[in-house]
Amino acid sequence: MAARTSRSRAAGALLLVSLTLLWGACPDDAALGGADADAATDSDAPSDTASADGTAGDTLGADGAATPSRPPAHCPPLDDALGRVAGAPSVTVHIAVGGEEGLTVVALCDSSRAEITAGDGVLRVLRSFGVSDDGPARRAVSTPMSPAPQVWYGASAEGYTLCTAELAATVRDGCAVRVVAASGAVVLDGAAITRTGDTVVADFATPAGERFYGFGEHQGAFDRRGTTMVQWNTDAYDSRYGGYAPDTDPLYLSVPFFVGLRDGAAYGVLFDDSHRLELDMADSRSDRWALRTRQGYVDQYVIAGPTIPEVVRRFTALSGRTPLPPRWSLGFHQSRWGYSPASAFAAVGAELRARGLPADGLWLDIQHLDGFRTFTWDPTSFPDPEALLAGLESDGFKTIAISDPGIKLDPGWDVYDAGLAANAYLKWPNGEVFVGAVWPGDSVFPDFTLPAARAWWAAEVKENALRGLRGVWLDVNEPTVFPESGGGQSVDDDVVADGDGAPTTMGAVHNAYAVYEAKATFDGLAAAHPDRRPFVLSRAGFAGIQRYAAVWTGDAPSTWTSLRNTLPMLLNLGMSGVPFVGSDVGGYSGGATPELYARWMALGSVSPFFRAHVTSGVAGQEPWAFGQEVADLSRVHLERRYALLPYLYTLFDEAARTGAPVLRPLVWHFQDDVVAQTLGDQAMLGPDLLVAPVVTEGATTRQVYLPAGRWFELASGAAYDGPTTITASLRLQALPIYVRAGAILPTQQPAQTADAPPPGRLTLDVYPTSGATRGGLYEDAGDGAGPSRRAPFELVGDPGGASLTALPSAGDFPPPARTLLVRFHRVDHAPTAVTLDGAAVAPAASVDAVLADGAGWAWDAADLALVVAFADHPGFALDARYDPAITLPGPDVAVPLALKLPDGTPAEVVVHVAADVDGWAFHPLQRTSEDHAAGTLLVPRGQWFDYKYSWGDWCTVEKWPDCAEAANRYAFGAAHPVKQDEVFTWRAWCDPCP
Repeated sequence: MAARTSRSRAAGALLLVSLTLLWGACPDDAALGGADADAATDSDAPSDTASADGTAGDTLGADGAATPSRPPAHCPPLDDALGRVAGAPSVTVHIAVGGEEGLTVVALCDSSRAEITAGDGVLRVLRSFGVSDDGPARRAVSTPMSPAPQVWYGASAEGYTLCTAELAATVRDGCAVRVVAASGAVVLDGAAITRTGDTVVADFATPAGERFYGFGEHQGAFDRRGTTMVQWNTDAYDSRYGGYAPDTDPLYLSVPFFVGLRDGAAYGVLFDDSHRLELDMADSRSDRWALRTRQGYVDQYVIAGPTIPEVVRRFTALSGRTPLPPRWSLGFHQSRWGYSPASAFAAVGAELRARGLPADGLWLDIQHLDGFRTFTWDPTSFPDPEALLAGLESDGFKTIAISDPGIKLDPGWDVYDAGLAANAYLKWPNGEVFVGAVWPGDSVFPDFTLPAARAWWAAEVKENALRGLRGVWLDVNEPTVFPESGGGQSVDDDVVADGDGAPTTMGAVHNAYAVYEAKATFDGLAAAHPDRRPFVLSRAGFAGIQRYAAVWTGDAPSTWTSLRNTLPMLLNLGMSGVPFVGSDVGGYSGGATPELYARWMALGSVSPFFRAHVTSGVAGQEPWAFGQEVADLSRVHLERRYALLPYLYTLFDEAARTGAPVLRPLVWHFQDDVVAQTLGDQAMLGPDLLVAPVVTEGATTRQVYLPAGRWFELASGAAYDGPTTITASLRLQALPIYVRAGAILPTQQPAQTADAPPPGRLTLDVYPTSGATRGGLYEDAGDGAGPSRRAPFELVGDPGGASLTALPSAGDFPPPARTLLVRFHRVDHAPTAVTLDGAAVAPAASVDAVLADGAGWAWDAADLALVVAFADHPGFALDARYDPAITLPGPDVAVPLALKLPDGTPAEVVVHVAADVDGWAFHPLQRTSEDHAAGTLLVPRGQWFDYKYSWGDWCTVEKWPDCAEAANRYAFGAAHPVKQDEVFTWRAWCDPCP
């Protein structure tokens, strides 16, 4: 009866069908841990067993009742013949019906067993060499599968097959398993599992050209084919690099899940295994991929596609999704190890505000702790944390503080004593508390798999949060133990863990440790402020970490290699079900050059989590630490980020509902595009923005791939038709961004904080294309669990113009009274009419008049856009009549210039501007006042250009203060915004020509 017991516990409360198929010899009892060939005979079956005859074409509905129907096309012919079957000379099959996760087929082979459970769009394939009373623990799957609505099963030519509408799995000789998708494509073609010592190996065929994405956090290429990855959360700090080495593996976060893309069809595989494991993705052999694990089971979930979004949706239905974060957490965060004392910490916030740099979060590393004790404050450097945090809060800053899992072994300290009283600490098998050295010295570690330990930790988090903290940063939670403790860099594998009542070891729960810690932290924040959404950042994690925490890529050195590795890491984390991800802008080790910091700031501005951070003992890495140019371009990136917050917040709502990443690889939307399938240095920010960060030192151009369809450069409207590769010009400020035709982008006027009062104007930037497209806007109060609203829009382009309609919204959040500004982009010809809800809209004298009045329409001939303003209201129907033909993809644009002159510039002097676009010819500007001039410069649209000011010749060219040689200025070929400049002095005053 051992086999029956194991099956019931592994697959839920199941009913055994009174059927045994005997193919060849019976399995060896010893090899199966005592199971016998009679395990599911009529005499052994319980009296309440349902029956099924296993005949060809049999199907079970979700309620377990037989409902005959024709098998789907991907299901092979099924046969009711007993006895010897080709390809399966020795298999005994048991069928269990009625489990909470669906019908299960149990196959007993010569030396192993396989269980296949039919979920809705998912098959669980569990293989082992014996029988355990408990079966494998589930740590990646938080929500059981829903049963498949219909299941077909029976003998097939190769073995025994179980089919659902999406997948068909066949158990073959040796309990090898083959899975076929609804398209007929083979997605999993496994050999029998093997065992060497304590390592179990599962081996699978892979054709050339198959792609693999996900796996959590690993350095290197986006497509992981040809690599071997270790899943074992590790603090890989290397003092030679001031962070982790450029080729090191593993890192901090393991997700044993991948998305496969084979012949254009996607599927997913999840291994529910928190032990140390290794995934060899066609590295050792080009035609095989393999799993090597120390768990006695190979517990796989094979997830149907055929699209990548569908795979990730189904995966995150199992592992959980990111709850909608507080809106402020989407803003910019400034951090470093070393902001101390409290006055220095507060000064960082004051400097951000003084420089007009939007920001929401200020972070405290371990410098604020008393002797590095978690949950404490240094009484000398931070004597009044409540007053400090309240003051920062009043200026719009949320404070987040670090919490490490190592608790100082310090009898008499209330935190340590409370944990000891709760029996919260990890122990050796002999019952002694495990002690390891970390920042405070000898320390003990909470057993977060013990409910009582989580409750104790949550209580400590709550108490600290009530002092004014708005979030918690979980670090060194792999968990790390310093080498000084002996035994490596983590808690010993033999240390005992509670396992939520199923005693186990740290070797078994190591990778999941941080998820348990994040849950306890999340719960503590929720208890402190039930009216707020908890915010947690974690360095380590496992499948499901997204349910409780955002993550970042840890101690990446301040190098170009780290920057190049960052985007593929973020993309694969997103494909692993973890959407709220970011990196340390500027790199952790410090010493970033102005160029490196500027490029990293650009990447950070389009990352879901956006924080600058650096270690101690090095120069600061605030935006102003690299000179005026970097401070100014940082403001540009920050303001664009804050303008896009309505779009970003809507993407986070989508992530909470579907598991979709916020920052996505191009293959997410262009699955059939062979170029997109391996592209990891570009990304889609949501469905409509293609971003191409610059990650090469000294680059003056970069190649940008645009998939099929029309694309518009974001700032200028320059048009491109894909698929094509273009050469984008660059300057230090550059971040190439392109908008997909059909987009509806909700934006706002940038503020200094994400939680600023609702602006009086919401903008919809629309890019019509032929036919209908849809977009949307998610709104709520920005925090808490109050009412919300999802407002969809439909954009329709036609030969005579375009229309935008507000479709019925869902939810009861009342939007604020506001002006809705709609910009139709690439309107190359003067519009003839605009109507709102069927009534004509009066044209205004200018775009400025439209903006000032909040009503009317005007054509922006320089920007090639139609601008319409009206009071926002439900169900509006806006129609614009114009010729949608584009005259030229990128016609020249007059860039507006506004110049402040140095005192004493003679009134009779005509100030000129010269640029590289026309051989540095001089063009006169108009004096608008004694110390101001203005004008325009005609340049290529969507391209960067260099320029300088003078009195009309090089003998009078501008100089920097103290008559220093002035570098070339640069600007971008776009109609907006006005380029605001200031001249400090003239060469005529410093070093006149002879």
